[in-house]
Amino acid sequence: MSSITISGLKSFTLASALVIATTLGLSAVANAASRVPGDFSAASNPNVKAFWVGDCYVEVGVVFDWTPYPNYAHVGGVRVNCQSRHTFIAATVRLMYYDGNRWVQYGASDYYPLYNSSGYGNGIFYTPRYCVGAHPARYRYWAVRTNVWTDRAVNNLMYDSYPVVDPTFAGC
Repeated sequence: MSSITISGLKSFTLASALVIATTLGLSAVANAASRVPGDFSAASNPNVKAFWVGDCYVEVGVVFDWTPYPNYAHVGGVRVNCQSRHTFIAATVRLMYYDGNRWVQYGASDYYPLYNSSGYGNGIFYTPRYCVGAHPARYRYWAVRTNVWTDRAVNNLMYDSYPVVDPTFAGC
């Protein structure tokens, strides 16, 4: 498993790629998008998509990277908060791109289990920071995909963020 990071701690972020349209922490407000590194990115709009899995509110989207434009990486993230305590909560998060025919996973998927918890709080779990460089998908649509399940809501459905195009076509 690659390093996990909760916003505000050492983090590896997602589609920071959508780093500000000219130039992708910790979010105090759920579903807020900002230009704060480690938070869901406001550089792409729409970005954060929210879903309910049982009594758990799930947010998935592109994350604003710590490295500034033009060398930012692509990073994705997921945040889960439940209304009650669960013996088990788990989420996967992975970065996807559209190759013109189908969605393809870019890099590794990460798995984040929690035990006896109500969720991640304001923390976001991330994919590793991916430098897409000259990858052919650089100019295509990117999305973040997550699966979430709990001890009471077994759910094999995948949830995707809004698909977005890197507005700057930059990044490492």
